[in-house]
Amino acid sequence: RYDELKKWQKQFPSVSLNTIKKEVKTKGELVFIFQQGWIPKKRPRPENFRFPYLVPQYSGIKTAKVMVGTKLYPSTELLYDVGSEAIRTLDADYAYLVAKKVLGVIAKEVVADQIRQKNEGLGAIAAIVMHAADQADLRQWGTLPDTFQLSRIHLPPGEHEISLMGFGPVGEVKMWTGKVNIKAGKKTFITHRSFH
Repeated sequence: RYDELKKWQKQFPSVSLNTIKKEVKTKGELVFIFQQGWIPKKRPRPENFRFPYLVPQYSGIKTAKVMVGTKLYPSTELLYDVGSEAIRTLDADYAYLVAKKVLGVIAKEVVADQIRQKNEGLGAIAAIVMHAADQADLRQWGTLPDTFQLSRIHLPPGEHEISLMGFGPVGEVKMWTGKVNIKAGKKTFITHRSFH
């Protein structure tokens, strides 16, 4: 992508490609993957209990930062928004869910009518029971995080004291502290899941 490279070199003339290559070879890279919050929860729709919708869950921590020694690096960047994608997908499938449910209602009515032809009272009870049992499908992968976020930091080789800091409505929270060994030219991955 030479055109893009030229564009960026014009925009940032003080940054040399050779300097970047040298930094990549002499330093290591810390890659922090932050799994934030909980995916939205499926609930029956208030206007029609037969259909589900997704309700976002409260999260006290919205983003994270890595602190190396006493230096606090910028916030993690959004890698993938699982919650928003789940809501979008369910909303896009709503017409299909309605069509499927209508077919189910028709099938229940046919069965109830067959019973009603032999016994009026039993057919009415069968219809009531079958329709009452028809609930929204609330199954889901409820343990998924709401978002995946990423932070990449170039560090000199050696052992570093790392703190993972969470930020959000609850304020600043120290989530984890430990030592990480960085090797020149290598990537070191750490991941953390926030349940707040």
